[in-house]
Amino acid sequence: MASHRIVFAAGVCLALGLVNAAFAEDVEPGVIAPPIATPELSSNRVELDFDSGWVEHDGTVNGPMVVYSADVRVADAGWLRLVFDTVDLAGHVEKPDHSYILVTSLLDGLWQKLDQRSINQWSLTSAYFNGQEVRVELIAFPGTGLSRMSLSGVDAGEPTGAGRSICGTVDDRVLSSDPRAGRYLPSGCTAWLIDMGDNCFLSAGHCGISGGGVVQFNVPLSNNNGSLNHPPPEDQYPVDASSVQVTPGVQLGNDWAFFGCFDNSNTGLSPRVAQGAAYMLADSAPAVNGQQIRITGYGTVSSPVSPTWNQVEKTHVGPYVMNNGAVLRYATDTSGGNSGSAVELDGGMAIGIHTNAGCNSVGGNQGTSIDSPTLQNALANPQGVCDNLPPVPLTPPIYLCASDALRFGSVDPDTGAFTRGVFTGERMQGLAWNTNDNIFYATSNGNPDFFTISEDGQTLVAIGRITGLVGRIYGLAYDPNTDTLFGINQTDGQLYELNTTTAQATPIGTAQGGRVGSLAFDAATNTLYGARNPLFGQSTLVTINVATGEQAIIGPIGPGVGGIDGLGFRPGDGMLYTLNDSTGQLLRVDPANGLASVVGSVGTPLSSTYGMACTEEPCPADLNNDGILDVLDFFLFISLFDQNDPAVDFNNDSIIDVLDFFLFVSLFDAGC
Repeated sequence: MASHRIVFAAGVCLALGLVNAAFAEDVEPGVIAPPIATPELSSNRVELDFDSGWVEHDGTVNGPMVVYSADVRVADAGWLRLVFDTVDLAGHVEKPDHSYILVTSLLDGLWQKLDQRSINQWSLTSAYFNGQEVRVELIAFPGTGLSRMSLSGVDAGEPTGAGRSICGTVDDRVLSSDPRAGRYLPSGCTAWLIDMGDNCFLSAGHCGISGGGVVQFNVPLSNNNGSLNHPPPEDQYPVDASSVQVTPGVQLGNDWAFFGCFDNSNTGLSPRVAQGAAYMLADSAPAVNGQQIRITGYGTVSSPVSPTWNQVEKTHVGPYVMNNGAVLRYATDTSGGNSGSAVELDGGMAIGIHTNAGCNSVGGNQGTSIDSPTLQNALANPQGVCDNLPPVPLTPPIYLCASDALRFGSVDPDTGAFTRGVFTGERMQGLAWNTNDNIFYATSNGNPDFFTISEDGQTLVAIGRITGLVGRIYGLAYDPNTDTLFGINQTDGQLYELNTTTAQATPIGTAQGGRVGSLAFDAATNTLYGARNPLFGQSTLVTINVATGEQAIIGPIGPGVGGIDGLGFRPGDGMLYTLNDSTGQLLRVDPANGLASVVGSVGTPLSSTYGMACTEEPCPADLNNDGILDVLDFFLFISLFDQNDPAVDFNNDSIIDVLDFFLFVSLFDAGC
C-alpha cells in the first residue's frame, strides 16, 4: 500500500476576504442600499501535485483494503478542505464492491465517504474538516480493477468578521437551533430549506451560490477567537450546480438564489429528510399590519457578544416596517452572514429573503419579497435536483438527455419544445435507440458508466462501468441490422463496439482523431454519421466506416454551430437532428451536405454535454398505441369517427369525413 504525508510550514499566509459592500447606515430613504457585507472564508489554496497512480486490491484479503493513503497537514490551520484533480474509482456505485475514498480529520475523527457519484456531486472536493490535518485513503475490493486519485490542492484557513446592522444599541439576537436554516460556505451566508421536495433552498443572489458550495446544518459554536468549527460531514450537503438559478444580487428587491443540494454521501439522506423540517413559503407577502418578523441565520458578531457565537445560528424578532411590493423592511437585528436568511412572519410563513442592511436610516433592514416576479418564475421552473416534478408521457421520434436539467425527455420535431421524462441524476453524454429491443442506451459524462432507459422514458437502470477503454464514451449509435452498439471517444476519435450486457468496449480500427463527440446510424443505408468538433470554429458532419473507424467529411454544419455532442437520425424524414447548445435551439441537419436549419427553442437547461437519439415514427393508425395494428384499432376508429373526434382527422383538414376513413384504411392495409 502506498502512503504519503504532506506537511506545510507553520504560518501559512491565509488571505481573508470580504465582499466589498458598505453598510447602508447613511442611505437616505428610497435610495437603494448595497448588499449587506458577507464574510468570506479564506480563499487561499495550497497547491498540491501528487497522484496515487493506478492502484488495485492485491487479493491478499477477501474484503476491502486500503490501497493508498496520504496525510495532509497545514500547520496552524483551523480547517481543511481537499480539492481533487482526478478521481477514477473501480466498480459501479450501485454495487456493494465499488471503490471509494475515505477522508478523516485527525483532530476529531470525523470522516466522509466519497464514491464516484458523490465525489462528482461534491465537484471534486471534500467536506470541511476541523483541525490542521486529514487522512485521505483509497479503499478497494478484490477483483474490481484499477482505481486512481490525485489531489491538486487543499483549502485552509479561518474566517473574518464583518460589521453589523443592529436595530438599536444592543445586539439582541440569541442562539437558535432551527433545523431549517443552514450555513452556506464558502461565502459565509445563510441558506434555508423550503417546502419543495427534499433538496431545495433559497438564499441571496449576492452570496455567490454555485457548484462547489456547501450547506451545513447543526453547526457547533466557534472557537474563542471567532474561528469557525464545522459540523460532521453527515451534516454537510454539496450544491448541485445544475439546479442553481440566481440573480446578480445588485438590485434591491431582486436579489435571490434558488438551488438544490445533493443527498449526503455518508447517510444517503436528503437535507430535508435529515433535518425533518422546511420553511413554508407564503403565496404573497402581506401588507404591514403590526406583524413581527423573525430573522434566523449565521451572522457575524462583535464585542461585547461572545466570539463563540460568530457565524453560528442566531435569531431575533422585530417589527415589520414596510412592503412596497418588491422590497420588505423590518427592524430585526442582523449582521454580515445573515444574507440569505428567511424573512419569516413570526410563527408563520416565509415572505422573503434577507439581503441588505439599513436599519438606522430607512426604518429597517431589507430583503427581497417572495412576490418578486423573477423569483416566482424560478420557483415555477425548478432545475437539477429541485426538478422533482414527475415524468410525463413522451412523444417520439426525437429524444434528448439534457445534462443541465439532469432529465431525459422527448423533443417536438416541429417546434423543438422539450417534454421531461425520467430524472437521470447523471449528466448523460451518449444516447442511442435499440430498434430491435425497444430500449435506449446511455452513457454518463463524468465517468464511463452505462445505462438503459425504458421505451416510455420513465425508468433508468444502471448496467455498470464501461471497461476496455481509456477515457469515456462521448457518442452512441445502434445498428439494428447487425445488433451492434457503437461508441466513440471524442478525445482521440477511437470508435468502439460496446457489449450491451457486460459494458465491455472493443476498439474498431485505430484512433482517427477529429474530436468526434456524437454518432447516429441510418439503418436503411447502413451509414454511421458523426460530428467533428474543432477546438475553435464550426462543427463538420462526417461518415464513419464501421469496420475501420475511418472518417470521411460531408460538410460544415453551419456558422455559429460548434461542439455538437448529440446526434440522431430520424427515419421518418431522413434527416439528422442535433442542438446548438449556445442558443438552446433544435437543428435539422441535411445528411447530404451537412447544412443545418433551425427548428425552434428546446426551452430546457442545456450544456455542451447532451445525448440525442431518434426512434421510429408513431403509427397514426395504431389508435390504441399497443404497437399492433388489428381489429381493435378498426373498431376504435369507428367509435372515434362517430364522435367526430380530432384524433381521427388523418388528413389534418379539421373535418372528420370519408377522406379520413379512406386514409385510415390505406394506413391500416400498409401497416403504417
